[in-house]
Amino acid sequence: MVGFNVFSTNIYASAAYSFRAFNDTCEGSRAPYIYQPGLDVFKSDGGAPNVRWGDYSASAVDPLNDADFWTIQEYALTNRLDDIGDPYSVWGTRWAQVRVDVPVNDNFSAAYSISGAQSSTNGNNIRATKEAGEPNHAGIVDSVSVWYRWTAPTNGNVLLSVSSDFDNALAVYTGTNVASLTLVASNHGGFNTGFKSQVVFNALAGTVYQIAVDGFGQSPNNQGSFTLQWAQPMVPLFTVQPRNWDIYMGSNITFSAQAIGSPDPSFQWAVQRNEHIRRRRVQLHQEQCPDQRHRRLHAGGYEHFRFSHERSFRTWRCTARNGRSSRNPATAPPTTTRALS
Repeated sequence: MVGFNVFSTNIYASAAYSFRAFNDTCEGSRAPYIYQPGLDVFKSDGGAPNVRWGDYSASAVDPLNDADFWTIQEYALTNRLDDIGDPYSVWGTRWAQVRVDVPVNDNFSAAYSISGAQSSTNGNNIRATKEAGEPNHAGIVDSVSVWYRWTAPTNGNVLLSVSSDFDNALAVYTGTNVASLTLVASNHGGFNTGFKSQVVFNALAGTVYQIAVDGFGQSPNNQGSFTLQWAQPMVPLFTVQPRNWDIYMGSNITFSAQAIGSPDPSFQWAVQRNEHIRRRRVQLHQEQCPDQRHRRLHAGGYEHFRFSHERSFRTWRCTARNGRSSRNPATAPPTTTRALS
């Protein structure tokens, strides 16, 4: 930050400053800000004591928080009249505090309350700090975290996720003191997830959950804006989508997908083969397929089988159902397998 005077043909000598916050781009400082406009024309008569200019210009870091800046600058006051009625120029000084505010929910005690079974909110952790006694969220030591507070409206699994353009992390706790919280779930999504962290946990109705959104890495790359989403669905909601596979013939492969709902959903995989859809319901035991190829079906959305040359390219879908969604089950995006020789 730098403090200085501004004047021109249409601006009296004024007090101003300019600064660059740590998360600003490196192209330069922000536009000058005139915090005290000049009030009149200022003229110097060659060094008389009452018209000296520039004696008071200084800037310093706030000694209390080591974050804000203070600057003192001169500006032109309204001209005064001497004993014989002639005007003379006068200057004054004015302090200015330069502050880039921290998020309002930086501290645990100021956590932002969110509510409902499903919704989202936007926030940021720019210049957020770590409190004394605050836990390391998802193993992150140098926290720049902000806090949210959510009360579960009913029993059941909950999906919480945070997405942003910086590397983030998410942690959920119970407790009322930041120094003695009990971890429920945490996740650091990382680059491979597109900077999306998410957790799934079984919530109890009426329980208050403390949610920390944090950043990972070096400042300022661990800070920015983000979107926090939460859902405690009745009908099935996929939390893990199936992925595509390239696999060598004769190898084993396991498709997987996960969904939550109330009650817990069951899963069904469908494969398109010669324009015919063949479905198998997920069971808790191993079974032999009619074509004598080994396939083990697992509860929880997993299907494991041996990949042969007759399945050189297949498209699969996973469907999740429960009693609330018999007519409109949740279907994950299709996944494909491709044989490699």
